[in-house]
Amino acid sequence: PIAMTYAALLFDFDDCLFFTVDDRARNSVLTLHEKGYHEATFENAKTRIGGETALRLLATAGIEDPEIGQRLALHYEEVNRREGYPTAYPYPEVLQTLDALRDYPMGIFSASIREAIEGVLERHGLRERFSAIVGLEDAEPKPSPEGILKLCEKLGVDPKCCLFVGDNPKDIRTGKAAGTRTVAVLHGIGTLQDLKSEEPDTILERFSDLIPFVQEGIS
Repeated sequence: PIAMTYAALLFDFDDCLFFTVDDRARNSVLTLHEKGYHEATFENAKTRIGGETALRLLATAGIEDPEIGQRLALHYEEVNRREGYPTAYPYPEVLQTLDALRDYPMGIFSASIREAIEGVLERHGLRERFSAIVGLEDAEPKPSPEGILKLCEKLGVDPKCCLFVGDNPKDIRTGKAAGTRTVAVLHGIGTLQDLKSEEPDTILERFSDLIPFVQEGIS
């Protein structure tokens, strides 16, 4: 048996474990079309993925009314719940890495709807791998640490003994606010420079580099 170096491994979902950009862009366009903004295009929506939902939906529709933005954001949640992320796929080495680290309790904190995440995990035979999932409907958005603290509560672990893995500078800020160690991956939204400026505990060249990093433990 391996020596457990962390109480749990916690992950961001979109752009970290799974590529969901196309599905999120498609659902953004559906949201706008269903609300009568027919000029919204997939290409335009795709370039705006990653920002705050209401703002990026407004930008995609070419309007500036924050009240409409809030209504669109709520409808977007409904569309994501209804449509899910049917074409989402794992980034290279994610499946092998999760398998190699399967003895660790694992959780997900994401800005996506929990149902959409669960659908993707079910489809890839990974639902059982994650003992806890905190989604958009469960906690304050990042960089608030609430989602990570809720995950740790569900898993019965101390955040200080956990690792949070993400692709976005906001993920690193969130982990630090919650008291976890932080790991950045380079295949998502965040650039090397932006991630470096947040000073995570490590930046992974490849996702599988997480395995030796976890095995080294908290030095």
